Amino acid sequence: MTARADLTHELAGTALRITLDRPDHRNAFSGDMMHALVRCLREAEERECAVVSIEAVGEDFCTGRDHNESPKVSTRWTHEQWRAMTKDVFGAFGAFGGATVAAVKGRAAGFGALLATCCDVTIAADDARLAFDEVVLGFAPRGVMSRLFNRLGERRLTELVLTGRSVPGNEAWVLGLVTEHVAPELLAGRLDETVATLTRHDRTILRAAKSYLAELATMNPADRVRLGTSDRLHPVDGANV
Repeated sequence: MTARADLTHELAGTALRITLDRPDHRNAFSGDMMHALVRCLREAEERECAVVSIEAVGEDFCTGRDHNESPKVSTRWTHEQWRAMTKDVFGAFGAFGGATVAAVKGRAAGFGALLATCCDVTIAADDARLAFDEVVLGFAPRGVMSRLFNRLGERRLTELVLTGRSVPGNEAWVLGLVTEHVAPELLAGRLDETVATLTRHDRTILRAAKSYLAELATMNPADRVRLGTSDRLHPVDGANV
């Protein structure tokens, strides 16, 4: 396992496993961790991994970014660098062609909640608490609003962003923020099962399916129908997709 600040990663076959390991700071992301996460995601894409999973050591998944490093209180990073880090992280997520999986426990707030819910598969413990608390902390979460608007709709997203309230794991599933909720003691095993299932698939087909899904998300209904009945060929065996 290779250590990069308070974030570690381990490659096993076609799966890259990322662990947030800063429990004394509730796994809040430092700037170094942001850079390390980008490097991990880019490495996964270079290796054409099938899966990247994210989990955490300690009681909480991630309580956001470390605001002790914010340009408002620290001179370590400029405002431009601070904003660019988030952009780079989600740019690397978008460029990764495989599946992403998160296992969420305890608190997931701000950047941590967005990181978890932007994964393709998000498994939450029943006692997890997700919150988009940026307004409470004094700034407008443009990244949250832009990335979750289509998934949640205006009214639900408005309520969550403006109140900053914590959403328990089972409610997060009802809202569509997570794809599954399980008892806390089952979370680690469920993550392992999900990663194992995904890595059993043909890697090229899995990545092609995700690419098509991303394309569908940008289309209007009529174009989606046309894509589904087009003569575009499968990249492996030539089957019509």
